[in-house]
Amino acid sequence: MNDSSCVLNLKRFSESLVGSFLNFKSQHDLDYDEVLIFVALGGLNFEPGGDGMMYVKPASTVALVSYLDMPRETLRRKMLLLEDRGLVLRNGSGYTVKNMQDWLGFEELLAGEPEPA
Repeated sequence: MNDSSCVLNLKRFSESLVGSFLNFKSQHDLDYDEVLIFVALGGLNFEPGGDGMMYVKPASTVALVSYLDMPRETLRRKMLLLEDRGLVLRNGSGYTVKNMQDWLGFEELLAGEPEPA
């Protein structure tokens, strides 16, 4: 792949990423960290199984703090806000994205994903 193709692929990806973040941010009145937490939570929650099924596993605060390299108290506050907005659910084992379709809205990022070098 030449430099010009790489630049165009990265440009499409960055436009898609920024567009998705801004759209979700404005739809739910969130800040950038809250959108990032939501996207990361979905990434930790959903696991494809060998049988073609999708499995959901709650993510603990510790797992999210480690994954995002974010202060625990900041994450805790922002998770409470996401919970109040109806975007995440909290149970005894951690947090899950409440509506998988909200998280799947970020699928448009794949359209601009850069090709491997």
